[in-house]
Amino acid sequence: MGGGPAPPRGGAEAPRAGARRGEGRLTELRLLATFEKVATALSSTRAAAELAYAQSSVTSRIRALESSLGTKLLRARL
Repeated sequence: MGGGPAPPRGGAEAPRAGARRGEGRLTELRLLATFEKVATALSSTRAAAELAYAQSSVTSRIRALESSLGTKLLRARL
C-alpha cells in the first residue's frame, strides 16, 4: 500500500524533516532525564530551577513522555 513512513507511536510528534538518525532517542533520553529530576526533587518547580528550565517546559516534557509511553507517570500531591 502507501509505502510511506509509519505514523509516530503513542501520539509523539513526527520527526522533523532532515532529522538525524538517533535524534528521537536523544529526545527520549532528555525527557527521561527531566522526569528523573522531577521524581527526585519531588517538585516540578524545584526540578525546573535545578535544570534552568521554565516550569512550563518541565511540565510539557513530562506530558510528552507520558504521551509517548501511554501512561501517567506522576500524580499531584495535595
